[in-house]
Amino acid sequence: MSQASRRSFLAGFTAVAGAGALSGLLRAAAAATGPARLNFLFILMDDMGWADLGCYGSIYHETPNLDRLASQGMRFTQAYAACPVCSPTRSALLTGKSPAKLRVTDFLVGKRWPNDSPITPVPWRTTGLDPAEVTIAEILKAGGYATGQLGKWHVGGKPQDHGFDTVVPPPPKAHWDGTGRYEDAYFLDHAGKFLEAQKDGPFYLQLWPALVHIPLQGDPELVKKYREKEKPAGDKPQDSPVYAAMMESTDRLVGGVLKKLDDLGLAQRTVVIFSSDNGGLAMNEGGTRPTSNAPWREGKGFLYEGGIRVPYLVRWPGVVKPGSTCDVPITSVDFLPTIAALSGSAARLPADLEGQNIAPLLRGETGRYKPSPLFWHYPHYANQGGPPGAAVRIGDDKLIHWYATDAMELYDLKTDPGETTNLVPARPDKVKALRALLDEWRTRTAAQIPEKRAP
Repeated sequence: MSQASRRSFLAGFTAVAGAGALSGLLRAAAAATGPARLNFLFILMDDMGWADLGCYGSIYHETPNLDRLASQGMRFTQAYAACPVCSPTRSALLTGKSPAKLRVTDFLVGKRWPNDSPITPVPWRTTGLDPAEVTIAEILKAGGYATGQLGKWHVGGKPQDHGFDTVVPPPPKAHWDGTGRYEDAYFLDHAGKFLEAQKDGPFYLQLWPALVHIPLQGDPELVKKYREKEKPAGDKPQDSPVYAAMMESTDRLVGGVLKKLDDLGLAQRTVVIFSSDNGGLAMNEGGTRPTSNAPWREGKGFLYEGGIRVPYLVRWPGVVKPGSTCDVPITSVDFLPTIAALSGSAARLPADLEGQNIAPLLRGETGRYKPSPLFWHYPHYANQGGPPGAAVRIGDDKLIHWYATDAMELYDLKTDPGETTNLVPARPDKVKALRALLDEWRTRTAAQIPEKRAP
């Protein structure tokens, strides 16, 4: 969307008065003329893996509050990040568009590129998300919602320029606020203040802490607890005491915010969504290996399942069946159209979205939902060792195309979740069909593909 189109899109909602004043008028009118609208709390973790929560199978990390959240709502077993690194996924969540289309395809500002690479770097948007793109915050704000961004942004520019009224940056020191408080206490304080100020609603709050990203630094008391805890057996177990402490701090933060919703009487009309921006870091980067994504292969920075499959929990009291699970694959671009639909803002959606409204899945109406192919485009060398590539998944079949070698890998995720057996030689027709589907999508999104270097 051009700057002129974006201005036209927003003009109808902000021309009468300043954005803040109009938002307040709309909220007051809504409260006076109809039932309370849904509030939204979106908690996005940084580098948390699919298998890091107790409700997803971890036996070392202790996450009772998040496990309780899963028991109160829906747990998605096949939710995906739009990219194996952070900035592209965050941009996709905000806009409902793929990183390929947005041209935000690596973390800001990634520059790793081997001198001996057979392909050339792509000219991606190192400045981050185009200010002309319409975000979920702008859509909801135009409908009278108070909007808040607490924590790590990492999308470029300022949150205030993308529709957020209340903005709280991460703690000034990694995981610490400089006064002796760990990150969970810092964010719980700020989240509580936002919820108290906006308790009359409606509101949209993004709580995006830097947990559990490196540097690995945990609350010392919790680190001590896990150092004394028996470690699980296995070849690649989750066994880092510091990372486990960070996980428990995450859980403590979520538990505190959920309690605040209860105390303010907001829980019944607040949709809570919990997820991560990419798979868990499963290699030694910064001194130690934080986690294991088993049974998935690899982790952050890779197009294998460990790098893109993420936890996804949704609590919507009175609608989402408590303790339910959903096995339908979804991805980051589905977030914006879903929230827009639930808030009554679907009419304000840009026309060129790529995501789907997954509300039927939340209501348990899987028969009314038609899954679409899922796509990934990561034309970069990851810090973690992942090579440039693209991927497509339809049904249980997943094809990966590596840019540097032009090689392809095909996996049946139902029978081979660990992606150990490449089926390219055995299923040439499937390879051809998926490659054509991937090529068509890359053309449609004008994906920037690395070119071969001249010999």
